[in-house]
Amino acid sequence: MIASIIGAGTASPYSDEAEDFVEFLAAGVLPESPLEWGFTLTALAVCFPAALLAVNIAGRRKLGSLFSVGGKFRWPLMFRAMAISLVGIGLAYALSNTFFDDVTITTDGTALAILALTLVLVPFQATAEELLFRGVAAQAIGSWLRHPAFAFIIPTPVFVALHVYDYLGLVDVAVFALCAGFLAWATGGLEVPIGFHIANNWVAIGTAAFLGQNPAEPLITLPTTIFSVSTTLLITAFMYFDKRLTFQTTGTAEAIEKLPPAAIVAGQSNPPQFPGQQWPGQQRPPEAIPPNEPPPPGTPPPPQSNS
Repeated sequence: MIASIIGAGTASPYSDEAEDFVEFLAAGVLPESPLEWGFTLTALAVCFPAALLAVNIAGRRKLGSLFSVGGKFRWPLMFRAMAISLVGIGLAYALSNTFFDDVTITTDGTALAILALTLVLVPFQATAEELLFRGVAAQAIGSWLRHPAFAFIIPTPVFVALHVYDYLGLVDVAVFALCAGFLAWATGGLEVPIGFHIANNWVAIGTAAFLGQNPAEPLITLPTTIFSVSTTLLITAFMYFDKRLTFQTTGTAEAIEKLPPAAIVAGQSNPPQFPGQQWPGQQRPPEAIPPNEPPPPGTPPPPQSNS
C-alpha cells in the first residue's frame, strides 16, 4: 500500500463529468472533496460498532475476544506496532524520493482538511477493516477449517475488492492483507495489524493529499509496487522478530465465557471442552482441574514419596 505514496509524484486525473458522489462511486473513483472523502472513511468506520453490536446481540462471547485471545485489547502492542510502521514507512518514503520522481507539495485548504479527517477517522476505519476481515471473518473460517492459513487467505479477495486501484495496486493491497493476517495469527490478536494499518493509511492518505493526488486513485508502477511490497514484508518481519511485542497465542477460560455454536478451533479434531476460544490454528491450553475435584478417569496416580 506504500506504492500509493511513491506513485503520487504526478497528480492523478479526476472525473470532471461526475457531478455527485454516486457517480464517482459508479465510475470507480472517489472524489477529492474533503466532505465526500470524510463520508467514505466514516462509511467504512461504521463496521466497527456494527461488529461489536452484532456480537453483543448474539450474546455468545465477550466483546474482547474479537480483539485477542486474552479477551481484551492490548494497547501497548498496537502503539508499538504503529510506531514501528510509521518509522518504516517514513524511511521508505524518504528513499522513494531518492530513487523515484521528485514530488511537489501543496498546503492548500483542501489538503489540510483531508489531513485532519485522516488523523481523526482513519483509526476507526482501519480498526473496522481489521475487525471485520482479520477478526470476525478469520475466526469464523478458522472455526471450521483446520489450517490457520485459510482463515486469512479466504477473506483477502473481498478486502482487496474494497480498494479502487489498478492491478499492481491490488497486488500491493493483497500482500498487506496477508501480512496483517499473519501478524494477527502470530500475536493472537488484532492489535499489531491495527497499528500497522493505521500508520499505513495515515501516511498514504495524508501524503497523497499534500501531493494534490486523489487518495483513492494512486498512480502505481511496477517499480513502486516492488518497493512497496518489499517494505511491507520488511516491516512485518521486523515486528515478528521484535521481542518487545508480547506474542500471546492462547486464551483462558476466564477471558472468554462462551463459545460460538459449533466452534471447532482450527487445527483440532474436537471442540474444546472448556469455555475458551483460540484464534485460528492456535494450540489449546491444557484444561484446568478445579480444586478438590477428583482427577479424570485414567489419570495416573501421583508419585509416592519415599520419606
